[in-house]
Amino acid sequence: MKKYIYLFIFICSSCTTVRKSNSRFDGFNGMIIYRVSISYSGYNPQLASRQKQMGDTLKVYFKDDKYYMKYNGTDLIETWYDNNSGLQYNLIKDHDTLYVDNTKSSIDRLKESFAMNNTERILGRVCNSYSIKSDNGEAIYFYDSSLYIDPRRFCNHKFGFVDIYYKNCKAPYLKHIKTSGGYTITYEAVEINETMPPDSIFNIPGQLPIYSLINMHRP
Repeated sequence: MKKYIYLFIFICSSCTTVRKSNSRFDGFNGMIIYRVSISYSGYNPQLASRQKQMGDTLKVYFKDDKYYMKYNGTDLIETWYDNNSGLQYNLIKDHDTLYVDNTKSSIDRLKESFAMNNTERILGRVCNSYSIKSDNGEAIYFYDSSLYIDPRRFCNHKFGFVDIYYKNCKAPYLKHIKTSGGYTITYEAVEINETMPPDSIFNIPGQLPIYSLINMHRP
């Protein structure tokens, strides 16, 4: 069960992304909706069910140094993150518990990260690309540099190398391709809404018990 929970936390950690408004930092505040698709190299019964588990749509809300993610799948359904604490809270469907982990460290080993020459047009925007390679696979990001983000907003999110992405790209990604363990997950933006989200979206449910995953999968 612990490995199952950790798998989804790893996936959602790598999908984090984030104009100037009433915020403490410069950068995008609002919502991005992504279409989620999964492909496989060869057949694997366990991986074949992952699309249903994750769903085909992900909504991500950003404000200052926080984000809130909502999936429409059958398993992991909600995630909250606060950069100040570096903690990420995850809610799994039909569980009456919040699973919390510390993103200030990574169990994966970084191999290299670099700007790529590829460009792609997404939602009418010409996007540059960036690659991060690790022991667990490769993550390729496409982003529009005109959507500036202050990298301090996610400087503590070392899990999934989110901090490295923002330090180098300083913009929200509009497409994220994660390849690992024989499967590829693609998140592609289908809508960008720059309306400031209400603070209530980022409130962590206080009525649920918390189960700590901190140190559970650390070396």
